[in-house]
Amino acid sequence: VGELQKVVTERSSQGDHHVWDDAWSQSLTPWDAQEAQPGLLWALNYPEIAKHLPKGGKALVAGCGRGYDAEQLAKAGYSPSIGVDISPIAVAKAKEWFAAKGDQSVKKAVQFFEADFFKLGTSEGNLAVGTDVTVAYDYTFFCALPPSFRSMWADIYSKVIKADGVLICMVYPIHGDRPGGPPYSVSPQMYKDLLSS
Repeated sequence: VGELQKVVTERSSQGDHHVWDDAWSQSLTPWDAQEAQPGLLWALNYPEIAKHLPKGGKALVAGCGRGYDAEQLAKAGYSPSIGVDISPIAVAKAKEWFAAKGDQSVKKAVQFFEADFFKLGTSEGNLAVGTDVTVAYDYTFFCALPPSFRSMWADIYSKVIKADGVLICMVYPIHGDRPGGPPYSVSPQMYKDLLSS
């Protein structure tokens, strides 16, 4: 993580998104757990949570990396399940992984795109996700963002998620002070404050 922080911190705070390509090309990807996040699987399958999730519709995973979570959302019935990443290397790895190891029964539902999350739902965006996302999932995306990007993060989600849609956030890391990031320390209250304003 220390090496990743050196590579990413200064450049990402200046808006240099190529830093994520560098991380992928140098295999500095400690967030890549080689599988879908257990918290997402729990949320999709735990009855007390799952009953509050919309059934079907479009899913979005920003900063999708290798795409495991987009696959899980497709398996849960969301179609299309769109994984976006600003890194073309990450998107290529997602497509490669899914072709080799992904659940081919949801092949038509899973889509991966290189796109700038902060332009989704705007006229500048190169990917028209629309404003009808039913469920979006965030685990290691928010905590990787420099704090100055956080209000834009909330603005974009408010544009692309339907009024009755859901944003599932796994809040991590919540311990310690990580002023240099990424990952930056976050708290449930940060998410609540940003999403309620």
